[in-house]
Amino acid sequence: MPEKTSLEPIAVPLSPETMAEMMQEISAIPQVAPDIPEDKKTEIKMEFLAILFGVMIFFFVMKGVNARYKPRCGHQTSYTIILGVLVSIVLWFIFEEKRTEMYSFKQDLFFDFILPPIILNSGFNMRRKKFFQNIGNVSILGLGVTFVCFALYSILSFTAVKYGGLTMVNYSLEDSGQGGPIPIEIEVLPLMLFTALLCSSDVVAAVSIVNYEAQPKLYSCIFGEGVFNDIVSIILFNTVQSLQGSPFYWYTIFIIAGQFLLLGLVSIAVGLIFGVGLCLIMKHVRFLTASPIIESFLIFAFAFMSYFASNLIKLPSGLEMSGIISLLTCGIISAHYTYYNISPQGRQAATLSFSFLGEFAEAVVYSYVGVALYSTIPTWWSWSFIFIQLAIIFGGRVIAVFSTFYCCRLCWKKRTISFNELVFITYAGMIRGVIAFALVLKIQWDGKDGQACPTCYSL
Repeated sequence: MPEKTSLEPIAVPLSPETMAEMMQEISAIPQVAPDIPEDKKTEIKMEFLAILFGVMIFFFVMKGVNARYKPRCGHQTSYTIILGVLVSIVLWFIFEEKRTEMYSFKQDLFFDFILPPIILNSGFNMRRKKFFQNIGNVSILGLGVTFVCFALYSILSFTAVKYGGLTMVNYSLEDSGQGGPIPIEIEVLPLMLFTALLCSSDVVAAVSIVNYEAQPKLYSCIFGEGVFNDIVSIILFNTVQSLQGSPFYWYTIFIIAGQFLLLGLVSIAVGLIFGVGLCLIMKHVRFLTASPIIESFLIFAFAFMSYFASNLIKLPSGLEMSGIISLLTCGIISAHYTYYNISPQGRQAATLSFSFLGEFAEAVVYSYVGVALYSTIPTWWSWSFIFIQLAIIFGGRVIAVFSTFYCCRLCWKKRTISFNELVFITYAGMIRGVIAFALVLKIQWDGKDGQACPTCYSL
């Protein structure tokens, strides 16, 4: 999808023949309208924000409907995305491509201000008691299943791209005869980068229809798997990302495993340092507990400091630490220890403020996902690739969950999760959400061996 980004592009090389053909066709893509006057830009920004907040209002209205009436199908996130898509279609018929650039998403804004509150809310407001009571099941589902999914997705996706005859087309170029179809050819490491983000699941929708009071174990297993899944998928993505541009050898898997451990340990350690440091400060410097505003801000500030500090750490090999992992770790530590060193008013204020910020940021993301369709038209599409990947996600998830869980069940006789609960857990992991959206923003088609091309395309 054509995007302009301030982030450093990730090299995802295609074969020379395919790339040359794509560059020839990219030159035929209509350019965006000439420079827009500054006063008109301000007007369009206000228009965009008004539309975005309107869709966000719909998000919270549907959240209230779900909480009150508990419909059997649908979730506020899916309803919001559908509404956003409809808004995008209307915008396209009214303005065509004239305002696509002004409606594009700013990735640095997303990673600096929108994603962190969502992660902090997940870590700080988790149901800690049942989470740690079910840590065995959570580890199997969040660690083992994610690794198996990554292996299955990579193998099946490589087979589909290599032997499936997948192609992509650009419908806006059909009249000129340059709209394809073009065969899809992706090397092993770029494909593994894509499958790493496919491993990231979103359990918000599934958790929202589980009653914690009635089914605390199921709730904790689904939520806990989501937390562990986020950690593993992000580390996998960053690890494979650091190897882009290198050839794939038989020992590359061992390099990925080693860097996975290094990235995970360092990122978690950064979160632990800030989380434990905050806990000690709140325990021994008691005048900081005089106001719930001070207490809430310190938790918020330390969590964000861990996020940005971890993002600053980059090894000479190109491996970057994960601020998301550090922030999540700091949030969990703050909830488990710092929470009991602050005043009752501070606990209530922190819980409510972080919940509000997290829900607000989620509403922004899901509202924009649908509206973003307007800024990505026209573009290249591959319906065969989309349907193949959907089949791989569904089939791979089912195989991974049941094979991993029942293989681990051979080690003990105690029945922990029923078959029906496992089926629901399998379904919950098929949904993709905020983390997958964050990771896909980093994937771009690269023109020439690490050099950014004028128009980049995301898978």
